[in-house]
Amino acid sequence: MAERDKFPWLKKEFDALATEDGLGDPEGEPSAAYLRVSSAGQAEEGRSGLPRQMEHIHQKALESKLSIPWAYLFFDDHSGFEFEDRPGLQELLAAVKKDPGFSHIVIEYLDRLSRNADWHQGYLIERLQEAGQSLAWWKPYHSRIERAVFGAISQDGMEQAIERMKAGTRKKAESGRVTAKSRAYGYVFVDSQGRGVDDPASQWRKDTHYAIHPEEAAIVRRVFEDLVHNGKSLYEIADDLNREGIKAHQRAKYWHTGTLSPMVRNPLYQGEFYANQRKKEKRWNPEKQKYTLHQIRKPRSEWILVPVPAIVDPELWESAQEVLKINRRRSTRNASQEWLLTGFLRCANCGYRLTSSQTGHRGKGKGRRLAYCCVSRTQPKSVREAIGCDTPTIRASELEPAVWQIITELIYSPDLVIQALKEKYSSEQYAEKAKRLASVEEQLQAKEDELERWNQAYGAGYLDLKEWGEKKLTVAQESNRLKQAAEEIKKELTHKDDLERQTQVVLTELASMRERGLGEDGDLPFKIKRKIIGLLVDDIVVNGQERTFELRGVIRATRSYGQDFELVPMGRNT
Repeated sequence: MAERDKFPWLKKEFDALATEDGLGDPEGEPSAAYLRVSSAGQAEEGRSGLPRQMEHIHQKALESKLSIPWAYLFFDDHSGFEFEDRPGLQELLAAVKKDPGFSHIVIEYLDRLSRNADWHQGYLIERLQEAGQSLAWWKPYHSRIERAVFGAISQDGMEQAIERMKAGTRKKAESGRVTAKSRAYGYVFVDSQGRGVDDPASQWRKDTHYAIHPEEAAIVRRVFEDLVHNGKSLYEIADDLNREGIKAHQRAKYWHTGTLSPMVRNPLYQGEFYANQRKKEKRWNPEKQKYTLHQIRKPRSEWILVPVPAIVDPELWESAQEVLKINRRRSTRNASQEWLLTGFLRCANCGYRLTSSQTGHRGKGKGRRLAYCCVSRTQPKSVREAIGCDTPTIRASELEPAVWQIITELIYSPDLVIQALKEKYSSEQYAEKAKRLASVEEQLQAKEDELERWNQAYGAGYLDLKEWGEKKLTVAQESNRLKQAAEEIKKELTHKDDLERQTQVVLTELASMRERGLGEDGDLPFKIKRKIIGLLVDDIVVNGQERTFELRGVIRATRSYGQDFELVPMGRNT
């Protein structure tokens, strides 16, 4: 259904103005028109916005000797600050790509097309003109400079209207008050006098603050401690809480990884409540064939920090974020086979990860082998040629026993583990990495500022669409490279955890393995093996040509693998 069919009452307004089934001059050239109001409420019958625009378009069409039939009217009842989610505009843009039967488009004001003067207006005008359309404005502009001025005034009006609507919430956050509509687990609402929701004198709805809920806060701390210090997965933590009958938050009946993961990622629990994080946006849903509302994050620069009582310290919170990243990379939940080293392996030749695969003939009993191969081999041909990696496929049956042999030796060598941990977390290397991170983040901010300047230049008409696109692409590529570098450095920095506590966790787990009586064949349940490797190893760098691997983590060691790999006594940095 076309958007114009959503406004049957407006057809009466059209018929009252039309001559021979069209607005404007009945003998004029076939043309189209675009009309927009900012909300569904403004498009209701009896409101003046759309009828006023139609009358002005009729006047302009008469003056310009244009004829606009009902079928060539395109309507929207969406905000003018975005354009991707406007069905009427998208319908018009799709129509002009083909042979639409018209070559002129009449619009009342520039801001009906878009209120965003930064680049939307210029972009949309260029798209329509490139499709061979001539634009006619009831209130025209006569130069690119005048267009920029009109656009800036229009955009300023829209921004002021938006700010007026949100001023209350923003002011509340900026004054140090919480803007959440429902409380977070671990907290209760109070006013600035500490009076809770049950106190009749409390002003908590307007003067909203967080106070710690003692019982729930204890559960939050337990979740973080179990994840970081006790080596438990979110699945195991959820299972423990459910078995103990600990009530989940609000409407949830049980604890799930889907409820624990957002909790652990939320900076609220380290004392940082952020307001003004999200905005609602309509997006086309192809399954439902309609636009649906979605919440999307705003740029971090727009968030408003409201300090609240912390339940966990910042160091524990940061460590938890790193554990989640590692667990996600090493997850074997959806694997059809048991791959002991998934998520740990990296190619010594090109630096890509090694992924699990099955080689040989397909089908039952036809010699399928479990193996690891470099991810670079799955890239497009041009990428493979540029990387030039010739690492061969590595049999799991050769690599896994060699790695596990080192792990079994460590179970009986606690002194080596303690010494290695002390060396790993020396303070000098982390100070240097912190300096590198500050430098990279400074460069990244400079790129963001540069991108904003190019957007402004395009909006003011100093760049055409092609030039603007080239500038954006260059800055985006450089920014992505810097972001990746920053993430790598942050990952290295967050590994510096409480040495004493981590040492105790590792030694406790190794002692548990010894008590279980680990046999010569290292026979243990698969999950236990994976857990032990995760405690001792960060990465395993494999050289497929030389058939060697290097362990990086609590212990650093280089060994060979294959049918003839040597079972040598374990030593530090062997």
